[in-house]
Parts: sequence; C-alpha cells; structure tokens
Amino acid sequence: MSKSQQMRDLHDQGMTIAQIAKEMNCNYSFCYGIIQKHTEKCGSNMNKTVKGSKSTTIRTMYGNGSTIGDIAKELNTNYSYVWTVVEKHRSTVK
Repeated sequence: MSKSQQMRDLHDQGMTIAQIAKEMNCNYSFCYGIIQKHTEKCGSNMNKTVKGSKSTTIRTMYGNGSTIGDIAKELNTNYSYVWTVVEKHRSTVK
C-alpha cells in the first residue's frame, strides 16, 4: 500500500491531518494536499480549517500544561512559531 493510500485510509478512519502527518512522519502540507485531492475526488467536503486554527490549538495545548517543545513536536511545526503564539497569548492574558 502506498503512503498516500495509507494517509487516505487514516483520514477515512477519522484521524486529523495533523495526526496523520505525525503518525506517518511527513510534512503537514504534503499530507493536506493528499487528503484534499482525496476528498475532492470522493465528492465530499473537506473540513477547511479557519486560518489561525493551528494557533488556537497551540493556545489550548499550552493552557492544558503542554510545553512549547512538546507542542511543536506534536503538531509537527516550528518551535519558534509555537513560541511566538504562546508569547502573544501570554501578553493578551495579562
């Protein structure tokens, strides 16, 4: 089974794109492209994420006690991006 087919199967089983990218150790944008093509082909609507949803996830994870490093690793994203989102969040909470 190809990597793309595995991604499609995992998505059909209910996994999010971020979870699939982490599980398959691949880039989020690559996984997103595979899933987007799959959902268009099947005629189903892909749940488009609202811009900033990754930052919302970061803020939620940080609020739940995750460290910046853990968040960056889990979301397969840049540490400095996570740090920036957390710092902006801290300044608005004060």
